[in-house]
Amino acid sequence: TDLTCGLEADFDGSGLVDFSDFLILSGNYGQEVISYSEGDVDGNGIVDFGDFLVLSGNFGAGVAGTAAVPEPSSMLMLSVLGLLCFGLRTRNR
Repeated sequence: TDLTCGLEADFDGSGLVDFSDFLILSGNYGQEVISYSEGDVDGNGIVDFGDFLVLSGNFGAGVAGTAAVPEPSSMLMLSVLGLLCFGLRTRNR
């Protein structure tokens, strides 16, 4: 299997498995293809459900050196939710 940038299902070589890779795979789904960059992860010559499973398993993954947006911590999210609820409660009084 030819791994573009070392990441399975990164068909466009961006370093991330993202929506553009999904568009490549979905555009060729069910078709016979000749290259990995057309969405054929397993190399069987057809873009099929097996290729989709690999893409979905790696969706959102990136290779080292790509920028990643960190997710907010659970505590921060709970704090914001608490402030919103408290603000709405005191606003209604």
